[in-house]
Amino acid sequence: MRKLIFVLLVFAFIIYASWAPEIRVTAPDGYSDRVPEIVVDKDGTTRVFWYGQGSSINFYRAKWLGDAFSPESLLCPIDNSCGSSFGVCLNQYGYPSVAWPSVCYDKKDGSKLLIEDEEIIEYDCVAKDNPRALYGLMRTVLDGAVWTSDTVDSDNVKWSPSIAVKPISGETWIVADKDSRIGWWRWTGTWTTEYVNTGGIWSGHSSIVLEGNNPLVVWYSDMVDANSDTTGEILFSRWTGSTFLPESLITQDTCLDYRPQVKIAPDGTPWLVWFKYLKKYDGGGYWIGKWGEIYYSRYTGGSWSTPEILNTPDTLNDKFPSITFEPFTENPIVVWCGQDENANYQIYKSEWNGSAWSLEEKITDDTRKSYWPEAAFDSTGHLWVVYEKDNSSDIYAQYSLRKNASLLSITAPPCSLMIDSIYTPEIICGNYGDSTEDFYTYFIIYDSLDYVIYSDNFEVLNLMPDSTDTVQFNDWQCSGYGSYTFVSYTSLAGDEYSPDDTLSMNAYCKETGIEEAKIPLSFNLSAPSPNPSKNSLDVFYALPEKSNVIVKVYDITGRITRKIVRRNQEAGYYHLNLDTRNSPGGIYFINVSCKRESQTAKFVIVK
Repeated sequence: MRKLIFVLLVFAFIIYASWAPEIRVTAPDGYSDRVPEIVVDKDGTTRVFWYGQGSSINFYRAKWLGDAFSPESLLCPIDNSCGSSFGVCLNQYGYPSVAWPSVCYDKKDGSKLLIEDEEIIEYDCVAKDNPRALYGLMRTVLDGAVWTSDTVDSDNVKWSPSIAVKPISGETWIVADKDSRIGWWRWTGTWTTEYVNTGGIWSGHSSIVLEGNNPLVVWYSDMVDANSDTTGEILFSRWTGSTFLPESLITQDTCLDYRPQVKIAPDGTPWLVWFKYLKKYDGGGYWIGKWGEIYYSRYTGGSWSTPEILNTPDTLNDKFPSITFEPFTENPIVVWCGQDENANYQIYKSEWNGSAWSLEEKITDDTRKSYWPEAAFDSTGHLWVVYEKDNSSDIYAQYSLRKNASLLSITAPPCSLMIDSIYTPEIICGNYGDSTEDFYTYFIIYDSLDYVIYSDNFEVLNLMPDSTDTVQFNDWQCSGYGSYTFVSYTSLAGDEYSPDDTLSMNAYCKETGIEEAKIPLSFNLSAPSPNPSKNSLDVFYALPEKSNVIVKVYDITGRITRKIVRRNQEAGYYHLNLDTRNSPGGIYFINVSCKRESQTAKFVIVK
């Protein structure tokens, strides 16, 4: 049992049970609240963004407080924003960075456009509806506890910006519809801008991610077929370091391919989802409507896989897909809105199991329209889905309940989700379940020779449903630095204990006689050693105050090869030992960040 691989155990152990009751994010104020976005920051805070259309159009935000969402507040005090979707990502410090369109100025005299000719101006960002309006692009960033904004562009930027931030440098990329083409904006202290593509009838609905160290952009573009009928295609381009490559085709047919969304999986693979409108004709060849299907593709081996349908093909209308990745299995999950058998719009979900997609699951089930879903996992493993209800009313959210228990943490392979302290290991356990099941566990620790050196079977940890707790091993009898195996014995209420998860790590213990250091005066990351490294790497860092810590390792392309999240570490000096035996030789960078501090060091792995 102790030799079983933890990742496989987790894959079999995590079960989604049901969905929590629907949660209202926005207040019932009569405004039209639309197109939500969701992101979870490094503090584990779930944040929702949307735009609301009342006397003017504004972008709003709210955060989850544990039992309800905070009252909505303005993202930025600029009225008359453009009624369009927008982009959200995490910046280099792990906090939200938002790109959004605005209608703020009069091209004729430069004044702020709130009211023109005693009427509220058009909000749909089409220049012909208000030829004097100047459509801009804004960026808003959470800097610690303060939101700050700057103008990215103020010249005819109209649709659906998407944003990506490099994790170490903070270099920011935004793409959006500009003059019926895909424009890009790059921030390296100042903004520079150019176009991704050469243009066509119209290009928009772009989506950007960082593939390694360089942006990859996908977008939708109109074209005209041989029958002079408008159809659509999905294209992409990649940044070479100095320019974007010529656009390349992902899919093109007689249908309308809409709203592509691209995300990077934990293993570095770009995944793409979009919806396709299939045109319907009557017996005389007259167009009578359309229905939708959800498609996906993966970018592997230098090309996109053949587009395949994700959901069950039918005559209903499925659209607006959003993709995210399960943090334990790392498999993609897609949510979308679609019509049920009664022609009511509902939210659906499907999960990739490594070779196929699961049968679609209906998340909502009522007679009101549910649109524009976005999905994200929070820090405790719950899947959140936010969406607009009634198409022009309010924002709602739901999160998935989890059944049974899972061990969440430690640093060294094979456990990619583990935490340890400087000398005393800590393991975070979680019980994600319904309201009736408690979870009990105790641990036995073995040394490298399989001798039992610790057992706490008289100190059973009791976890209530939907809670976490931390086990700290203060009195285990180890002999200095070495490799140890932790085996958890678990039981649901009333059941016998049985071996569950096996975790391996390298660790120190306090009995080694190493004197604990005093509280450091400042944040510091020491040079990794040995450098070059062949089998393992020691990393030391200092925290001047209690903080959450994120450690990331990047290869020379900027791809994250390892990520360690340590929550609520006390002030002090900390040590990490990274196993590098399975890492390819080359140049790497390790970044340690806490609150607003961040430092990076370079090291080399040799084989």
